[in-house]
Amino acid sequence: MFDEYKKEMTRNSAKLIIITTITSLLIAVTSFIGPLLIKDFVESYPKDRQILKPLLVILLTYVVCYLFKLLLSSLKGKMSINFKTRETCQLILMMFKMRYEKLIQLEPTYLVEKINTSVNTFYQLYSDSIASYIVSIFTIIGCLCFMLCINVWIAVILIVIIPLNIAGYKLLNKRLQKMCIRLQNVCAKNFADILSITSAVDYIKQSPNYELIINFIKKKTKIIHSENANVGVYAGLISLTLGDIINMINNLLYIYVTVLMVNAKINLADYIFITMVISMFFPALNNIVGAGINLRDIKGVYEFVENELINNIEESGEERCEMIENVSFDIHDIGYNDKLLIKNGHFDVKRGDIVMIQGESGSGKTTIMKGLVKLLHIDGISLNGKELSEYDNNSVRAKIAFFSQNVPIITGTIKENILLGQNEKKLDINKLKNKLFMKKFFDEKEGLDHIILENGSNLSGGDKQKIALARLYLEQPDVIILDEITSSIDKESSDVIFEDIINSFKESIIFVIAHDDTVKKYCNRFIKILNKECIEVE
Repeated sequence: MFDEYKKEMTRNSAKLIIITTITSLLIAVTSFIGPLLIKDFVESYPKDRQILKPLLVILLTYVVCYLFKLLLSSLKGKMSINFKTRETCQLILMMFKMRYEKLIQLEPTYLVEKINTSVNTFYQLYSDSIASYIVSIFTIIGCLCFMLCINVWIAVILIVIIPLNIAGYKLLNKRLQKMCIRLQNVCAKNFADILSITSAVDYIKQSPNYELIINFIKKKTKIIHSENANVGVYAGLISLTLGDIINMINNLLYIYVTVLMVNAKINLADYIFITMVISMFFPALNNIVGAGINLRDIKGVYEFVENELINNIEESGEERCEMIENVSFDIHDIGYNDKLLIKNGHFDVKRGDIVMIQGESGSGKTTIMKGLVKLLHIDGISLNGKELSEYDNNSVRAKIAFFSQNVPIITGTIKENILLGQNEKKLDINKLKNKLFMKKFFDEKEGLDHIILENGSNLSGGDKQKIALARLYLEQPDVIILDEITSSIDKESSDVIFEDIINSFKESIIFVIAHDDTVKKYCNRFIKILNKECIEVE
C-alpha cells in the first residue's frame, strides 16, 4: 500500500514537476545566453564599435530571465495551494483510518503536526528539489563544456571539485539524516504537549500560580530548541567548513584566470566569460547538494507515513451494510489495553428496542459500544445474522450514530458546528426549530449564526451536548448510541431530549449508557455488567 501511495503522489505531482522543471530550464538557458552575448560583444567591439544595440540585447536577455523567474515563483505559489491541500487531506484521511487504539496512543495532535511537516517536505521535493537537481546538472554540464572549449585545465579543476563537494556533503548527510528524524519526532511530540496545555483556557485562568504552567512549557520548549540547536550547530559546522573550502578554491580559480589573462593566455572576452561561468557553476553545485539534503528529509517523512500511518490502518470487510434490523452479541474475554473487562456476554436486540447498558465505571460499557461501531475489534458481534467484521467500516458507521461526552466543537457559527462540513442545501436544518432543546439557540439574536469561540469556551457543557444531539436529527441512523450524552444537562431538559429521541426514532435501536437511573423509564431492555459478566436484567 505504501508503494501505491508513493506512485499515486508522484502521478498527482507530475504536472508540478514538469512545469517547474521546464521553467527552471528556460531560466538556466537564458542565464547562459547573457555571458555568451557579453563575450561576443567584447570580442566584436574593437571592429564595429557598436555599443547601444548589443547592450540592449544583453539587457533584454536578463529581463527575459527575470520574467521567467517571476513566472516560476507565481506558478509555484498557485500550485502549492492545491498540492498541500490535497496531500494534507490524504494523510489526515489515513490518520482517520488508523486503528483506534493506535490513534489514541500516538495522539492526534502529534500526528497532525507531523503531517503538516511531511506535506511541506513533500512540496519542497516536488516543486523545487527535483527541478533544481535536473537544472543544476544541466548547468554544470554546460559550464564544463564551455570551459573545455576555452581552457582544459580550468575544466579539469571544476570536474575534480564535483566529487569532493558531493562526498563532503554525503558525510554530513549520513549523521544529519538520523538527527533530523529525531528532531521531527521530538518537536511534534513536545509541541503537541504545549498546545494541549495552552488550549485549556479554564484550567490556566483558574490556576493560582502561572509559574507552574510556564515551567512546564519552558521544559518542553527547551527540549524543542535544544534538538534544533544540536542539528543546526552540526550542520552549520560542516557546511561552514565545506563552504570555506569551496570559496577558497573559487578565489584561487579567479586568481588563476587573472594570471592567464595577464600573461596573454586568454583574451579579455574569455576572462569575463570564464568568471561569469564560474559564478554559475558553484551555485549549481550547491543546489545539487541542497537537493540531496531535501532527499534526506524525505526519507524520514516516508518512514513516518509508512510506519505510523499506513501500517496502522484498520481492517475492513467488503460487505455493505444497507440496513440494521438486529444486533447480536456473543462475546468472550473482552478487554482493552491488556485489561480483561468482560468474560462472557450474550444478548440480542432488534429495531424498536431501547437498551440501557448498566455497570460501574470502567466495567466495559463503552468498550462494547465501540466494538459495535468498529472502533475496537471485538469478535462475536453480528448484524442481521452476519459477523460484524465482514461489513465495510464506513457503511456500518453510516448506520450507527455514536454520541459521547466528548463533543467536537469548532470555532465558527452554531450552524457550522451542527453541519460539520455537510451540505446545508441537502439537509433540512430548519426542522430543528421544533425541538425544545434547541429553542435557546434559535432565540439568540443571531440565531444559528451565533459565533462559538475556540473549544466552545462560550458554551456550557450542556449546550455542547445539545449541539451534538442536533446533528442526530440530520441523520437517519438505524442504531443510536447515547453514552452519558445528557450528563451535563439538567433533568428537565434531559427528559425533553429523551422523549423527543424516542418519538423521532421509534424504528431505530437505541443504546443508552447512563449512571442516572431516571432514564430507566424510557428503556425496555436492561443489560448489566456485573463481575465481568454481561447479563440481561428486568
